[in-house]
Amino acid sequence: METSDNCRRAEGVGVSYHPFLHDTLLNCRDLFDFVELPLDLYVDPARAALLDPGQHRLRQILDAKRCVWRGSALSLGTVGPDDDAGFSPHTLRRIRTLLDMIEAEPYADIIGFRAAEFGPLQAMPFTTQAAHWIAIRQAAAQDALGVPVRLCLPGPVSDTRRSELDVADFLNSIVAHGGSGVVLDATDLSAADLGSDAARDLAARLPAAHIEALSVSGTGGHGWETLRTLADHIRPATVILRRDRQLFPLDTIETDIACAGELVARPAHEPPPAAVVPPQPANSADLAALRLYQSAPAPDEASRDLREVAGQSWQNWRTQVDDLHKAQQIMALMSKGANPPAAWRG
Repeated sequence: METSDNCRRAEGVGVSYHPFLHDTLLNCRDLFDFVELPLDLYVDPARAALLDPGQHRLRQILDAKRCVWRGSALSLGTVGPDDDAGFSPHTLRRIRTLLDMIEAEPYADIIGFRAAEFGPLQAMPFTTQAAHWIAIRQAAAQDALGVPVRLCLPGPVSDTRRSELDVADFLNSIVAHGGSGVVLDATDLSAADLGSDAARDLAARLPAAHIEALSVSGTGGHGWETLRTLADHIRPATVILRRDRQLFPLDTIETDIACAGELVARPAHEPPPAAVVPPQPANSADLAALRLYQSAPAPDEASRDLREVAGQSWQNWRTQVDDLHKAQQIMALMSKGANPPAAWRG
């Protein structure tokens, strides 16, 4: 397994890329250290051709800043019918091609599984069996790609289907089975409605030596409070800003970058090198249990959807008004980028 030293080129403040943030990131590129690119937008060439013809925007970002990839293309949690820990050769070739564009920086993949080849990524159960399987698949992915592969949780982490272990015990179990290198999103943890004391207790139990970076999604609130609590215990060398769940307002990004910079400006946590612990083969019964989990529908999804539709309160209407404003901003951004300058087309 790789140690934390392999992620040192991605230190500092990173900002996750979104097509609507393109001009914003270029304009404030001197304020942060690297860009986290969404591999899932580019791993399918046909989809990439629609989203970014000729990869003009991608090349601009690559020319402007150092970059890392983050995606879910490996589907790390998926257990195939033959219990093989390998990956699709086509997927590996495509990921390698994208990694070569950024000189083989570490790649982060979201822990999860796909019930269908092209289906959405589903969250793993927080169990010792799942932790063991993730450690095995991470080692296989690193061997296949030739670069460190970091692990990201598919938050939020409060799903009752994954309640055998809490997030700290789950990550410690991954480490105990040979896994290492985690990118932990504070917003995922804040969704569990932890009080300040509970959050500090959770942070103290996390495997700090194996957490390579912290991230936060959104522009404030509990996510940032949890980020600061985690930073007190982990002393991160890297903080990544994301707008996965709250893209707007765009004009707060510079403020968020400055806040993240305050967290990484302090002396970085320097844990001893992680011990090399090769993952042991998985038990066939454990894999059968995981495969059964993957084939079972999530409980209460239909009733949860009905509750959301039924809750047409004033707050919902205000959200719809906000969404209309966002849509107008999106239309303006899309019309602005519809005809790239000749320099881009060349």
